[in-house]
Amino acid sequence: KMAGVVVLKGLAAFGALIGGENYLHSTVLAGTTIAKTTDVQLSGLFGLSALINVVGTGVALTVLGFKVGKARKLCKEEAKKKDSDDKHIEERYSYPKLYAEGFSETAKKFNCVQRAHQQALETYPQYLACALLGS
Repeated sequence: KMAGVVVLKGLAAFGALIGGENYLHSTVLAGTTIAKTTDVQLSGLFGLSALINVVGTGVALTVLGFKVGKARKLCKEEAKKKDSDDKHIEERYSYPKLYAEGFSETAKKFNCVQRAHQQALETYPQYLACALLGS
């Protein structure tokens, strides 16, 4: 039931941006039992708040993703310079491995950057739900 409320509020928010506050009832829910029993009143600025939250966090997640790619490249080069005898450096830092194996400082440094991005992805749905409900 809570997910339905979130979906309705999201539809109303983007509808308010497109065509005013009555968009949800006149277009999306017209003739349904939900339209007869549910009255969702949101200000026009709710849609702007939702848009800013979605776009802003999307940009932040993209930036974190680029940082992981940059760290993967730099740490691979740094590991090759520090330990030129290791034959597994290329596969340790290359795709499809999510984390670098080993306990070297370079591996720890890369894993910290990767973990920051992974944690942001793990908490993104909860953040977005709270931001949309709270705004």
